[in-house]
Amino acid sequence: QKFCSGFCRWRAALMDGVRAEAPGDGGRDPGLEAMMPPPVAYPAASPLGAGAAVVVTIGTSRHLAEDPTLAQRIVQMVNGSYSYRRLSQSDVVQRLRMGDAGDEANRVLHLAIRRDAESGSQCLVGCCSSTLQPPWTDTGCGHWGLMVVDVDAQGTGVASALVRAAEDRLRRAGCCEVQIEYEYTSGDPFSERLYNWYEGKLGFQGHRPLPTCGGSDFRRCRKKLEQARMPSTKAPSESVPVTREDRDDESDHAQQT
Repeated sequence: QKFCSGFCRWRAALMDGVRAEAPGDGGRDPGLEAMMPPPVAYPAASPLGAGAAVVVTIGTSRHLAEDPTLAQRIVQMVNGSYSYRRLSQSDVVQRLRMGDAGDEANRVLHLAIRRDAESGSQCLVGCCSSTLQPPWTDTGCGHWGLMVVDVDAQGTGVASALVRAAEDRLRRAGCCEVQIEYEYTSGDPFSERLYNWYEGKLGFQGHRPLPTCGGSDFRRCRKKLEQARMPSTKAPSESVPVTREDRDDESDHAQQT
């Protein structure tokens, strides 16, 4: 039982791009906040059709100070998507503090915020992590994972915006490849949708053929960033439109790994 618990924790860490952080790596240094790139606005359709936009930004301890409820809302969104306790509140706080290091951070947590131009209101609608150099990939191969979209915002371009933000960060840092992982079961409708999105639309290539006859596989997939199918921002402040095709194709992709 202890082995199973430890293995599950290791598998969760592997699938999310965890780096062995030295003590104090996530500590806040206000002097480094100026190094952070400005948030990138990715317009997307509002579920109510109100013309809201999705703004993707790297989470920091500043966000925690501005919104004391943020960590708990991230925990509820992530654990609700995974249907088990994937993250604790202290985990989220640590991940957000890692973003304080700006461009020097190895792993960060991207936050997708939907802002309504008419009412001025905003809400958290998704998150994902990105890691410049995980310990299990080749040099120059980055990683993104923990892709979660709020149930009410699925199919509206949020996942596409998060993918763009994560891959733009890896590309700017000099990564030439990116890796993701996900569980696949032959014949399972949800697995088939994930396969069509990751290894179809997003252009990732698996490390081995798909299993058949109900077989399962832990898929490790990579793609060249310079050959990414999704358009990249030219600068951190530039907006990238989310097309109707993006919204249709990402429907029901609530989580990645």
